[in-house]
Amino acid sequence: NNSTNASAGSRVNSLRVGTALGGFVIDGTEGSGTLVASGSKSLTIGSGSAPAGGSSTGDLLIGESAYAGTVTWGSTGTLKIEGRLRVGNGGVGAFNQDAGVVDAGNVAGQLKYLGIGDGSGGDGTYNLNNGRLLPGGGISGVELRQLRVGSSGAEGVLNVGDGVGSAGTARLESRDDLFVGYEGGSGTLVIKADGAIQLQTSD
Repeated sequence: NNSTNASAGSRVNSLRVGTALGGFVIDGTEGSGTLVASGSKSLTIGSGSAPAGGSSTGDLLIGESAYAGTVTWGSTGTLKIEGRLRVGNGGVGAFNQDAGVVDAGNVAGQLKYLGIGDGSGGDGTYNLNNGRLLPGGGISGVELRQLRVGSSGAEGVLNVGDGVGSAGTARLESRDDLFVGYEGGSGTLVIKADGAIQLQTSD
């Protein structure tokens, strides 16, 4: 098994967890993988500018090509994903957010919707147990990024809150659309007492 140890404020070009493809891969290629972040670390995925067409720069893909991937973000820092965030992208993916901020798709470019369960054979789960999930940078962001739970033949589950924390300590904030079941997919949304969703018009 391979591992990585990054200091606070690190940046990588792209990240795949559980995949058959090359790139920055946790626990090797052609296999399942796990990434755990704790403490106060922050991580930026991307180069800071819009990627060229077809580029994977800025992408975080969890569970691809029939493999399984799990990310647990327990850091009080920020995970900034400048490209695509896909959880269960043709494989089985899980994202457990226990703290901090996850900011997804906040740099210009196409197809940067946040997908939980995306593509045929995909099975994705996002557990927003604590912290803030901000598609496109959230309410104050400049990019419009849809959140699709169960898309294009996949199954997806979004859990907002775990029933343990105080009211509103697990928050989804977005200026764009939230779809639960999209284009032939099957989606489930569960909101518990400590969970909150704020959707604000982009007009």
